[in-house]
Amino acid sequence: MPQWAYVPGETAEADADYETLAQAKLLVPPRFRGYVPARHPALRYGLALNDRGYFWESQEILEAVWAAAPQGGRERILLRACILIATANLRLRMQKPHAAARLLGE
Repeated sequence: MPQWAYVPGETAEADADYETLAQAKLLVPPRFRGYVPARHPALRYGLALNDRGYFWESQEILEAVWAAAPQGGRERILLRACILIATANLRLRMQKPHAAARLLGE
């Protein structure tokens, strides 16, 4: 896990734990062939980050997995939903409930 949770507006962007995230992003291949395995370590890490309150970090990892997912695959839809949930959770932490509600509505 990162050493701390980055929250835009509360901490300087330089305070994000980019080193830890970079290590996780190295696990993501340039392209997944056919599908994204449910047990892929980067996917599981991205989901675990969200579960533990590292919402910005979760979004970063899940977006990397989404970008490598096959075009038109069902995984892209699921990953987009997970990214929206992480982003909504971040907006709630930032005390922006209307933005969170809009994201969850998508």
